[in-house]
Amino acid sequence: MPDEWSNSALDGAPQRRSIARATRLRLMALAGNRCSFPGCELVQEDQGMPLLTLSHIVSRRDAGALSPDQVASESNLIVLCPAHNHVTAASTRYTAEWLKQVKATHERRVREGIELAATPAPRRVSTTVRGPLVDALDTWNARDGQETEEHWQQLLMATPACFAMMLQGRAFRLGGKSYVGGKRVDNRGGNELDFLAVHATSLACIEIKTASAGLLGKRYRGNVVLPSEELVGGCVQVLESRRSLMQNLDLLNARAEPVDRLTADSPPMCFVVIGDLSRENFTVAERTSFDLFRRSLRDVQVYTFDELFDGVAQILEVTEPA
Repeated sequence: MPDEWSNSALDGAPQRRSIARATRLRLMALAGNRCSFPGCELVQEDQGMPLLTLSHIVSRRDAGALSPDQVASESNLIVLCPAHNHVTAASTRYTAEWLKQVKATHERRVREGIELAATPAPRRVSTTVRGPLVDALDTWNARDGQETEEHWQQLLMATPACFAMMLQGRAFRLGGKSYVGGKRVDNRGGNELDFLAVHATSLACIEIKTASAGLLGKRYRGNVVLPSEELVGGCVQVLESRRSLMQNLDLLNARAEPVDRLTADSPPMCFVVIGDLSRENFTVAERTSFDLFRRSLRDVQVYTFDELFDGVAQILEVTEPA
């Protein structure tokens, strides 16, 4: 199953190797700047923002005798949209052999349909989008672990493009600290969501914790480790915010300006951003417990801060200022 490009180093697994920029550009070109998953029509960019990712066919976790260079090699990488990266990683039905066949078939169809340039040109993104992404990545790399939730909320509110790789390839309009209903008759209480992202009739609820928050709690039995209280709390909190939003949507729209009214064709997607895998010293058992927990969640997708900013780094690597 694919494994998103990440910082974490697992006991007994090959260490991370950064994917070379030239490799990224070549693989995007071979895939025709489209998701390789059968039937998916998602292209490389939306309003100038790259929306595809490179995923490992054989993950570092399952690499066995593969060297770090082999894990990060062109033959072990496939171009997928964020949605299909998540789908293939969450199910054992998508084997490495199946993914290799899908990649080969997709690239063959692209070769038959178009001529590829020998050296593909990087995508161009406006400096008004790219500049803040550079600043946000610099802020992330300079972190000291003492930053508060408010610090990260303000950074992400100022740079909504940081969410581009997470929000399943859609360009969302972002609103911070959004009231989603639930006040009592005395006008107290109520639910407040860190971010409400809007794309046409699609909504996404996003809960931001801290990068220093723990991802795991105490050991349960044998090799099983429980998720941390803050991780579980964040998941329940974003689900409660979604429930309150949908329950109060008509009332909220009645009070809103026409331009701010919301329409939802389906229940909003839910995301929790928490912790930093790159600074966790997980054993294989601990990392497995964390991955099993977040992949078992039906209605919430959990991203760590390092995964979020790895997506930012990937955008910057395959683009140039317009």
